[in-house]
Amino acid sequence: MIDLKDTIEQIEKLLLAGTARDLTYAALECRLAIERICYDRLRMAHAYIPRKELASWQPRQVVNFIAQTADELAAATATFSISRMPICDRSEQTEDDFANQVWTEVGTQVGFDPRTLGRLWNALANVALHLRLPEDGQDYVGQYGASGAIRPKVEEALAELRNISGSTLSITGTLGTISFVCVCGFPNKRTGSLLSDKQVVSCASPKCYESYVFHLAETSFERRIIEVPCHECGVSQSVPWVPVHRTKPGEVFHWTCICGQEIGLAWRLFKVRRNDAPSLTRDA
Repeated sequence: MIDLKDTIEQIEKLLLAGTARDLTYAALECRLAIERICYDRLRMAHAYIPRKELASWQPRQVVNFIAQTADELAAATATFSISRMPICDRSEQTEDDFANQVWTEVGTQVGFDPRTLGRLWNALANVALHLRLPEDGQDYVGQYGASGAIRPKVEEALAELRNISGSTLSITGTLGTISFVCVCGFPNKRTGSLLSDKQVVSCASPKCYESYVFHLAETSFERRIIEVPCHECGVSQSVPWVPVHRTKPGEVFHWTCICGQEIGLAWRLFKVRRNDAPSLTRDA
């Protein structure tokens, strides 16, 4: 859980001052607070989502990705409670048994709509953090945006921040964990209920380029590799797919064989006849 109290108080002071400069700074505080909220959710789920898998760094997309791949409760309202009496064997408990328990509330996570935060994040930048382009040579370029446009967006964002600040706990819903160890030795874990068949996952280590294909039927992770025979010793080498795939045309990806010989891999453009051209399919 992150503490938004200081940020909220600062925004309120800036709104009270009310100058164009103060309102601009208030808009910046709001945007930073939105990023803190969303990125804190990423911090909590980081063991389940390597940063390199994120398609975008924008707050709304970060939270949506977390909810879809790691933690269904990332943006949800949820309350965590503990029963006063021990539950010995859950397999023998009925729904009525759970309902009749006396529960003590530990804390609540106040949820939010990522779309709303994403819209406000963009709107605050549009009205306060970017100046209007001049229409012609006589058009005046001001120092700040229009106060009348900035204030309503700041007030709307502030209402969202006040609501979210009511959280007394941060809750993760990463249940049903599936674990595997990468060939680099780094331990990885994923939320089993959110994994789909043939889904590609990356090693959570920021220093590793390995990636895997998840097979639902076997509950297994298959390493994505390219088999390359060494022209010196003839031993086939398993080269990770990701760095080879990211190599640009004209560049050479270097890999060292166990015999010490350097192997070079590069993409090349070939001319083929229509009848000989293989069908193009997307790699898993």
